[in-house]
Amino acid sequence: MKTAALVALLAFADPALAATPDDLLDAVRRGDLAGVRAALDGGVAVDVPFRYERTALSFAADRGHLEIARLLLDRGADPNKKDTFYGATPIDLAGDKPHVAMVRLLLERGARTDGQLLETAVDKADPEFVALVLEKTKPSADDLAVALAAAREAKNETLAEQLTKAGARPPKPADFVLDAATLGSYAGAYRNEGGRELLFEVREGKLVCTNWGPQPTVLGAEDAVTFREPARPRPRLVFSLTEGKPSGFVIDFGNRQVSYRRATEEAPKEKP
Repeated sequence: MKTAALVALLAFADPALAATPDDLLDAVRRGDLAGVRAALDGGVAVDVPFRYERTALSFAADRGHLEIARLLLDRGADPNKKDTFYGATPIDLAGDKPHVAMVRLLLERGARTDGQLLETAVDKADPEFVALVLEKTKPSADDLAVALAAAREAKNETLAEQLTKAGARPPKPADFVLDAATLGSYAGAYRNEGGRELLFEVREGKLVCTNWGPQPTVLGAEDAVTFREPARPRPRLVFSLTEGKPSGFVIDFGNRQVSYRRATEEAPKEKP
């Protein structure tokens, strides 16, 4: 309190001694609550942007400095400000650690989130974190199904039971049947704006992405244009048609989408 009062008094008496954004950032990084208060009282804006548009709250959330985050929020910090590097908000950073108490504070102070937070909680294998997200947010049926699939894949029966009690159900079967010609029309190469290319083939009557991961990814169809891994409700590949032929697709991750366009004119046919 004395430090804050002194800085504020000196800044009022001599503007040259006013606090700087670096004072705020250094104090947040050190976990120095009095220093943060002094910098704010000395005239530093609570959401002054640092590199990649990160704010003091972003750093506090990332480090788990709960009382500093509370002070920043009391002073008007935006809990939903994204950085320009990862596109992460404070709650994304807190959840990734995970700082569960910080996540709770941010949710109570208006932080917005999506199904990714529940998936993160499952990935951290933290029942308290999962319970918090279930309590404070409204996960969709898809969000719950994604989380349940992740828990079962990790063989975490405790979390699977917790999610099932919250209403999670396995995804519906991706068993829509397409004729061979239609299925074959989706095969080929597709490229996104960043130059990443995905390659598709038809194998044993299934559409297969050969380079999504270390192993070929077999996709089932939800309908004539929507594909996904049978055990996972997301991500979904939703193809667009031009004059009846696939011209590209969008990968729907739930919280973001990535567009791909067809990179080849002719698609390889299924080998006999």
